[in-house]
Amino acid sequence: MSTLRWGTSVHEAGHITLALLAHILVRGATVNADHSGLTEIFAAPWPSCIVDFGGLAAERLVFPADEIDPSRSRVDMAHAKESATRFCKWSESRRVVRRLGPPPKPGSTEPGLPALTSAARADVAALVSEIEKAHQPRREARVLRLLAHAERVARERLGANLITLRTIAKPLADYGTLDQQQLLELFAEGRLRQIEDDELWRKKA
Repeated sequence: MSTLRWGTSVHEAGHITLALLAHILVRGATVNADHSGLTEIFAAPWPSCIVDFGGLAAERLVFPADEIDPSRSRVDMAHAKESATRFCKWSESRRVVRRLGPPPKPGSTEPGLPALTSAARADVAALVSEIEKAHQPRREARVLRLLAHAERVARERLGANLITLRTIAKPLADYGTLDQQQLLELFAEGRLRQIEDDELWRKKA
């Protein structure tokens, strides 16, 4: 087995292990002939940011620093930053709603707001832009803290589950593709029942 293929398998197994530990289902995983890899995860909430760091954290746990390929984690890091930024924006909007109160529900008896004139709309847009600029430096700092937290949690969880990580990485490297059921079997039982049964049948035949 080539070093590149094993590296990609460990990387993908890091994502898979963290996703399953967080009870996020994984559709399947593939290691391609060109040593690229893909893990398909069901739509996940905030923990997906931690899962994004799974590949890099797994490589750092298994390989020495000079054998880690940064290109494997480039897309993961971009996605993690996007997730953290989206989470920060969402929490900011929640704080604004708590301060100002939610808008009246359609059909409620509360008095409706007058229609905005074009000048009023421009004022509101300017205010929103001003708030956005004011939040930007604080948001960037929060994003960095969230990413640092996600990286640390990913490293700690994988460090406590190294056997599971290797249990998933080895057959992924050997067979190239594992589906949802096979990944769940590896995670829960540490083996692939169907493949082992088939190999045992061939030996008896």
